[in-house]
Amino acid sequence: MNKLRFSGTVTPYALPLWDLHAGKLSLTRNSFIESVVTNFVFQSGGSIQPQDIQQFWHGMPRNADSNFTYDFVDSHMRLGFPTNQEALKFFYSINLIPGVIVSSGKQANFYKVENGNKEYLAYYAVGVIRNRQIDQYISNLGLVINTIGPAGGANDEFAYFSRMETFNKSTKVSTILFPKLLGLLNMPGNTDCLKVHYSRLHLVSEAIKQL
Repeated sequence: MNKLRFSGTVTPYALPLWDLHAGKLSLTRNSFIESVVTNFVFQSGGSIQPQDIQQFWHGMPRNADSNFTYDFVDSHMRLGFPTNQEALKFFYSINLIPGVIVSSGKQANFYKVENGNKEYLAYYAVGVIRNRQIDQYISNLGLVINTIGPAGGANDEFAYFSRMETFNKSTKVSTILFPKLLGLLNMPGNTDCLKVHYSRLHLVSEAIKQL
């Protein structure tokens, strides 16, 4: 996506400080500034017009180790507003957490670098899998599913975080981080999948920041 250029003046001593922190996040200076300012606006109650949400998704900065595919963005566009806006806010906040890597296809795997090692965190999914809504897809898989937020909403109001890739028990990944995440969210330790309402996604990003 084309980026808009803007000019401004800053205290000279600010630039080395920005660059230092941008480097810790594997962000360029411009991506760091955009992430910080946009995240601040969101946290201060700012919102996006529904007609602008797609441009935000396609233009959102990400760190050097992460990728957002077209299919991943499209999955969020199909959720509708305001769910896709809250998911966007979630990923802007994730951008500012050191060591977090998001590797996406149609859905995504989350990793976090711990002591120089890339540790698996969770499988993330929204919308549909194999042409079935996720609620329907996972209903007969024998998973322990716990919900954060109001439980009665439609499928497209939720994001799902699992210790298993594609929710398949045969792809259960050895992870020390997912149990820690459950603990920080005060969820039962036997949880296989977290079903998170869009209004509670900020709780997940806050917990990931504490890992």
